[in-house]
Amino acid sequence: MQPINDTTYKVENTEELEVKVGDEKQPEALPRVKIEAWNNEANLSVGVIHDETQDHTMDLVEDKVVWEQGDTTARFYNLDIPELQTNQIDFINEGACTPERIAATYELDRWHLWKNQTIRLHWADKPSMLYYGFYKANEFIDPNKINIPEVRMAAANWNDPMTMDSNLPLICIHYNEERDDLKKLHQSMVQAITEVLDTNGIEVLTSDNPYKLYFQDGNKKVKFFSTAFIDGNYYFYINLDHDYNSSLSYYKDENAEPRNDQYAYGLKAIKPDLPDTILTDVIERYAEIYGLPLVERNFTTEEEATINKIQSGHTKDWVQNATRTDVWRLNAKEQLEKGFEFDITLQSKPDSNIYPLSITTKNLSFYKQEEFTIEDRKKDFRSPRVVNSYAVYHNEKQNNKYKTGKAFHIYRPIIIDANGNEIWGDMEIGEDVLNIIIPQDFLDNATYPITIDPTFGYTTVGASSVTSLNTVLASDATLNSNTNLAAIFAYTVTQIAGSGVAGIYDNAGNLLYTSAAKTTLVGWFNLFFTTIPTIASATYRLAVTSASGAGYGDGAIAYDSVAGTSYSFSKTYDGTLPATMESFTEETSRRYSIYAFGGYQYPINTGSSVAMAATARYNSLDTGNATAWNTSLGQIQQIVPVDTIFSNLSFQLGTAPGAGTSRAMTIYNGGTATNLAATISDTNTTGSDNTDSAYLVANGQTNIANIPTGTPASSSNNKWRMAYTADNQMWAAVSVATLSTTATRYLGVQDQGGVDTGTAAATSTMPNDTGVLQTFTARLTDTTISAGSYTVTLVKNGVDTAAVMTITSQTATYTASTISVTNGDTLYWKIVPSAGTAPSAAARIAISCEYVSNTPGNGVIFGGDGANVSGTTYSSSFDVWNATEANINALCYQHTMKALRVDLSAAPTSTNTRTLTTRINAAGVSAAVTITSTATTGSWSGTQAIANDDKLAFEHTSTGTPANSNLKYAYVFSAPAITVTNNNYIRLPVMGVG
Repeated sequence: MQPINDTTYKVENTEELEVKVGDEKQPEALPRVKIEAWNNEANLSVGVIHDETQDHTMDLVEDKVVWEQGDTTARFYNLDIPELQTNQIDFINEGACTPERIAATYELDRWHLWKNQTIRLHWADKPSMLYYGFYKANEFIDPNKINIPEVRMAAANWNDPMTMDSNLPLICIHYNEERDDLKKLHQSMVQAITEVLDTNGIEVLTSDNPYKLYFQDGNKKVKFFSTAFIDGNYYFYINLDHDYNSSLSYYKDENAEPRNDQYAYGLKAIKPDLPDTILTDVIERYAEIYGLPLVERNFTTEEEATINKIQSGHTKDWVQNATRTDVWRLNAKEQLEKGFEFDITLQSKPDSNIYPLSITTKNLSFYKQEEFTIEDRKKDFRSPRVVNSYAVYHNEKQNNKYKTGKAFHIYRPIIIDANGNEIWGDMEIGEDVLNIIIPQDFLDNATYPITIDPTFGYTTVGASSVTSLNTVLASDATLNSNTNLAAIFAYTVTQIAGSGVAGIYDNAGNLLYTSAAKTTLVGWFNLFFTTIPTIASATYRLAVTSASGAGYGDGAIAYDSVAGTSYSFSKTYDGTLPATMESFTEETSRRYSIYAFGGYQYPINTGSSVAMAATARYNSLDTGNATAWNTSLGQIQQIVPVDTIFSNLSFQLGTAPGAGTSRAMTIYNGGTATNLAATISDTNTTGSDNTDSAYLVANGQTNIANIPTGTPASSSNNKWRMAYTADNQMWAAVSVATLSTTATRYLGVQDQGGVDTGTAAATSTMPNDTGVLQTFTARLTDTTISAGSYTVTLVKNGVDTAAVMTITSQTATYTASTISVTNGDTLYWKIVPSAGTAPSAAARIAISCEYVSNTPGNGVIFGGDGANVSGTTYSSSFDVWNATEANINALCYQHTMKALRVDLSAAPTSTNTRTLTTRINAAGVSAAVTITSTATTGSWSGTQAIANDDKLAFEHTSTGTPANSNLKYAYVFSAPAITVTNNNYIRLPVMGVG
């Protein structure tokens, strides 16, 4: 929390939001918070209604803004995001537990933030029936048959009731997708189980479903292990000696058919002397494979208190009817969600149980999330904190950076008295007022003071979910004329055991296009269209479906209750979407979390003339490394200023790897390999991947990696091309040389190599195009500084602009304004170390921004360098001048050259000339510029098509004896259009363990 002036404070966020407490335009401190989204395209302001004639105070106290007047105190503060740990795996071995404790610890799993990856092991101490979710018990169970204890888990998903006993150990690994490698987690556990059972004489069998394991018992293939990633928890069991299908004997007759595997019993059926110690053996081996030390511990005092509190609410009404009223706090995942708290403390009983707050908004609509009926709860989940809350959406904007158009979520308020008694409040939003409604009984019996505590969440995902098992879900989307879509995006709460596929239907319900199928674990992923659909302006339906894989559980698809039209259709998944939507159910008050991503497909045309060794090497995506391939991944990462999809990778080697060897050319995202990769083996010199894509969020870091197998031959003159989809072009610069801690350095706006000690080599000149630069980001690529700073400034025409970023740790951004650029403007970055206290490290730096042309789809590519040029020599946008064209030409992704500008540092003089000719596939084309006599600049305009895998170079020739000069050039291009409006955003199926 930083003061703007005497009356206003500001919180910086990374979610395209700006939060202010107070109002800098007013002379006095006001008790209100203003949240601005998308550079203030939409905003929300909420405040305490107070007596302006009475004295009040507002101060910053321990990073909270505290406002006081009379009996009322308001506190404004950003939610603290707990720090996750990555140095160990905690292991809590509970052993035998009562069934009630089993259910309570399941809820603890969801409520508690596990800072370390944590493994819990326990089992029920007696036979018992376990219900998942919010259906009534008698919908499944025949009450005349049940003769064992019954308990219920408050699950976000539902699953059929299951029996448990001491022979069915239940294990949970608490994960966080930002901290933990989920693919590695699952693979490590499967490997650990396989190895431990192998040493005990049991062969583990697999199936098409990677989340189940089996053993052979005569002619029976018996399931003993099943797992699922569910909302931060990787649940599984290792069945020792339990008849998993025994629950069916308690079901109503019409329900008593096996839903999943016909054979599902324990390992001791074939190995009666199998020791129970295999459980700890598996967990210990898992930790070894995963690569972190395993540290045993007990539940903390806080954790035990939470378990006891949950158990105290385990009433018969809850178990049988799935109804409860206790206050639920943020679950573990929600505790890592950015948000803002604004609580009000009242020292005495208010006159009314309605406490009004003032509210003003810009371009926003509010949608109340009503409580579900018991019928709804059979297939939908809405957390108690979401009941009667408000989802807040932009009135018009959706797609790309707007995603679903959801700006934030105002969660249900909690009312707390001085003794810690809690109760839910309600909310009603009207014109200029947000009324918080407190139950009158609570006010009458409370011990004062009481605190009213609403939360403003920054989530853009739907806050509720709907059961989906082999179900197609779709939402209407109005697309622009001649729209091209790159992908439909999806967010998985749990793994997809099969695969997901997306499609586009016309307004009559006819399937037009489908995406490539894709498997995933947890988190955001995109379903990429390998053939970009082109469609006319109309309303379409964006659809997604996925395999359940296991044949059990449900799918939790995120949504909000919002006015709009969506559709659902039950279908056994076979990897395709139905050809028509004839049987779909139409829904008029639901917005599924599905959205399509578009923009323009901008080209990356590049390579490196420097040799690659037979060990892992890294390079920048955009401009190539003119010096060498780097041995450090971190030093060479460039950053993307906005959400971006990379695709259509093609790679060419100068020298084949050789027999039995290969090079995997892979795009990385923040140090992790993506699926976008081209493997080149043996005698081949080319490879491509036109199917996969890599999605990077704003300020994400990326590079290309060469990962060899065997000892491939050294290869020079390696070239690659790809496309990236975004609203606007990205300008990226990366320094492979370190900055100075004492002297100013310079970097070109599209540069790769060493930083410059003077400005000449760094300066780029705009060709014949006009636009603005925006969304600036600077990052130290290889270190964090602990003292001093670097100030990064965009310089235009020799004058500092307003685009200034001061790095005090590792990253800085500038979004306050745009910088206009036009033909002839000179541009470069200036990096100045702090005086007095110098930066604590001589770091490398990456800088990026968006170029927004006044002509949509236009972009600019700069070339040339600060060295004198003479004779016949060649350049491309990624390297220094070279005498051999084949060493330097760039591999291209399709685009159209529209204008070319050439600038000299000195005129040729007299009748001497310098000519720059565009060459495609070693042949000159009409895009050429000749500069004669006293001129220092020249230009060409027209159109020159450049196709996929064309090789592009710029040839310098001269006549006479021109004066020494360096030559720089830049060209304007147009990219294929991809634009989208009015789309939504998806989570794909949650699956239960069964």
